[in-house]
Amino acid sequence: MELHYPDKKALKDWYQLLSYRNKNDLEFMAAPLRKMLKNNGFSVIDQKGKQRTPTEITDFIDGKGNIRKEVIVNFLCFMLADIRNFICYLNSLTEKDRKVWQVTLNQYYIDVDEIYQLTGHHWFPKNQNGFYSYYYNLSDISDKLVWFSIIDAKGKKREGEYFGSRDFYCRPSERLHSELLPVFFPEACDLGKQLLEKLPEKASLHTFSGEVDILMILPTLNGIYETKQLLLPKDKLTLAAVRKLSVSVPLKEFFPDHEVKELALFRSTIVLTFYALAREMISLPNCPEDALKQLFCRILYYPTTTLPVLLPHLTGLRRNELLDCYGAQLGLAIWNLLASLPSDRWIPAQGIHFKLIQTATHYVPLFSALGFNKMDVRNNKLGHSVYLNQLYHEVSVPFINGFLYAMAAFGFVEVAYTDVSADDASYTHSLAYIRLTPLGAYALEQSQEYVATTSQQEQGPLFELDGQHMIVRSLASPNPYLPLLTEAAVPIGGNRYRVNAGSFLNNCQGKEDIKHKIDLFKQYICPEPSAEWENFFQGLLQHSCAITPVKEPEYIPYRIDPEDKELQRIVSTDPVIREYSLRAEGYLWLIEANKLKVIQKRLKECGYLF
Repeated sequence: MELHYPDKKALKDWYQLLSYRNKNDLEFMAAPLRKMLKNNGFSVIDQKGKQRTPTEITDFIDGKGNIRKEVIVNFLCFMLADIRNFICYLNSLTEKDRKVWQVTLNQYYIDVDEIYQLTGHHWFPKNQNGFYSYYYNLSDISDKLVWFSIIDAKGKKREGEYFGSRDFYCRPSERLHSELLPVFFPEACDLGKQLLEKLPEKASLHTFSGEVDILMILPTLNGIYETKQLLLPKDKLTLAAVRKLSVSVPLKEFFPDHEVKELALFRSTIVLTFYALAREMISLPNCPEDALKQLFCRILYYPTTTLPVLLPHLTGLRRNELLDCYGAQLGLAIWNLLASLPSDRWIPAQGIHFKLIQTATHYVPLFSALGFNKMDVRNNKLGHSVYLNQLYHEVSVPFINGFLYAMAAFGFVEVAYTDVSADDASYTHSLAYIRLTPLGAYALEQSQEYVATTSQQEQGPLFELDGQHMIVRSLASPNPYLPLLTEAAVPIGGNRYRVNAGSFLNNCQGKEDIKHKIDLFKQYICPEPSAEWENFFQGLLQHSCAITPVKEPEYIPYRIDPEDKELQRIVSTDPVIREYSLRAEGYLWLIEANKLKVIQKRLKECGYLF
């Protein structure tokens, strides 16, 4: 058995990982490796290709009695710091045992029942009643589990259990996970060899690019936001709100005719929700490509909004756990990965998945085991609850694909996908390839300049204005600024709209609202107003100041006896009473609340008590 001497940095990294563990755990980890080397013999090749006999191995294998902890740590570091040494151990296992590693590396977690189904052996202790024991010693479990963390979490309900069940799940260390992935999946991990100039001709793929229409629709988004038609409620827009807004913002959809409503409006939900969230925090630059980049990059840091939108097949995602999830980190990892790949090649989605496991191993599961265990997540598409061993395929992969669809929704990538199948773990599972658009290459800083195509430029004037009759006619279809006009005018047919004071003041609460609306109207609809339009605007501003609130004292109303003429004369003529009260129609008498005692005293002097 040929071993290799690791480099110093790898040794140091593993030393930091292992040195904090207690001696019993370390002895348990080292035992199967020691047994392997004693049974098979070994030789060691250093970095210069020469054979050596390192003391890191011999001190431990030849040691007797109570071996010091440092010796055990040095031995384990040597065997783990060069993955080729650990592969020797994996090659000593049976094919069924290696299958456990393969399955686990492909789904992050594996439960102990799955291990039994794969190997026919219980690697974890089971009691006489057929349940796994919650109290166990290291000596009770198989030495094949020494490389795995064992986690107690929710599991599928078993026969005879009324309140659900708990299972034990196993996961290899993150470092082993990322280093062993290319060993078990060499082709999938070699992303460079998977890049394509053209899509496979035989594959039935749909392609989608939103680069052109997102730039055309951006002014419309600005308009409906400025007129307060697009307001984000708590976390995401409802389907009813999206459907209503989609009339004003006619975005091309990924799956326009799909029977699932969330999927038929998937792109609109992404764009409208993300836009509304980002605009609450930033002001957009005038350059549209820079505006789109800022919008998208801002929402990366808000998983409480992004995850529910990108994972429409899931329910049960709790806000507190979303705050602690790795959605922002994984989103940034995807963004940075695409920035490092060529913009003129089609990139397979599966290759992106495997590359992320290697480069962002800690973040790919999206949730810690503890955080995920606090939620009751359900996959409504497949109709079952989601547990730890399904976390990667039913939550992580759909998030990665959903994030790529979101980039496509904002025009940064072009996507190629098949029809959604009933067996797919999510609605985004059919994503096959993505390719950066010129807008995406600019946003990811692969190019320093972005030039919009002819189809993306505004073509001619958008409105024709009649100042004499206060009528505006829309000259383009679709017209990106039409939502602004409909907020201030009344349609009269033939793409014409009449503007009057009542329609223009719609949704205005004060003078500042009127000023803001006039500014928007001038900016997008009437950049060079005629005298008639200027007079109209000035009249609205002047009239907004004609009626102003007056701060008066608080009054208490009383009624005077209509037959008592003497009382009426006193109330009307006495100087003290007149100073602090008012006469009103219908024999009403209004007295200042804080002067009531003064009035009562004065009336007593006149012979009246109340």
